[in-house]
Amino acid sequence: LNSQIGWCYRNLEECDKALKYYLKVRELGRDDSWLDVEYGLCYKELNDYEKALEYYLKGYEKDNRFKEDTYLLSDIGWLYDRFGKYEDGEKFLSKAYELGERNRWIHMELGECLTRLGRYEEAVEKLLESRRLSLEEGDGVDLEDIELAYCYAVLGDKEKAEKHMQLAIDALGVYAESEEYLKKRFTEIREMINSISNSPQFFF
Repeated sequence: LNSQIGWCYRNLEECDKALKYYLKVRELGRDDSWLDVEYGLCYKELNDYEKALEYYLKGYEKDNRFKEDTYLLSDIGWLYDRFGKYEDGEKFLSKAYELGERNRWIHMELGECLTRLGRYEEAVEKLLESRRLSLEEGDGVDLEDIELAYCYAVLGDKEKAEKHMQLAIDALGVYAESEEYLKKRFTEIREMINSISNSPQFFF
């Protein structure tokens, strides 16, 4: 009963209450993979990513069925990326991808992860697919365009780098200059584009 109440609270996004009931379940002797994953889901919702990853991995290791759970694999990969552990992140994200997870999010996350690993051509492939899917769904593609501009700049393709940078700037409007993170990112990419041999100076 406590586990069911906890599950209900977690689905109502009242994770503090859910954890109290899950703790009662654990105190009564239950210590299985389902409970570990539920703990992980709650801690993720509460932005305690360290504990979320800890419990996710416990559940993953205990039960083979979770080794093919694409949602869990994707979440583990995402959490590893948050901690800058991109090799581990790529491993779990790629496994989810191989098992059939092919939505926009997984392509974007893999694209970003591969970029951080310096695997730029592979990153471009995933980012372009994420961009295509986003457009099909009517969503914005500024995040994809920023990453694509960076990758193309590293690869020395100034035309495509400039194209995607301008698309991102146009989509973001005033945010491109008012948000500190975006200003820093665009400055970095602009400098990379300007350093490409025979590239015209690029300003915005």
